[in-house]
Amino acid sequence: MTYPNSTGFKENGASRENAERIDASGSAQRMRRKVLELFHKRNFVGTADEVAAALGAHILSVRPRCSELVKHGLLRKTHHRRRSAGGGTAAVLCAECK
Repeated sequence: MTYPNSTGFKENGASRENAERIDASGSAQRMRRKVLELFHKRNFVGTADEVAAALGAHILSVRPRCSELVKHGLLRKTHHRRRSAGGGTAAVLCAECK
C-alpha cells in the first residue's frame, strides 16, 4: 500500500523500515481512530499540536495521522491557522466544518 493508506516514508532505509514497523504494529491505525474520535465525539476543532495535547500523545505520533486523515477527506483544513509548538503556524483542522 501507499500513502496515505499506509504510513509514509521519504526514502528507503531506516525511514521505510520504521514506517513498515509502525504499520505492522497497528499503532498508526489506533492513533487515527483516536484522532477521529476526538474530533467527532468532542466536536473538536484544532491543530495537530492541540490534538496531541488533548490526547496526551506525542506530536510526532499525531501529526502524520492528521495529515493522512486530511488526505482521506476525513478531516478538513479550515481557513484558520494557529501558532505551533515549533514557532510557526499550523492549519486548524475540523471533521464537520460548516
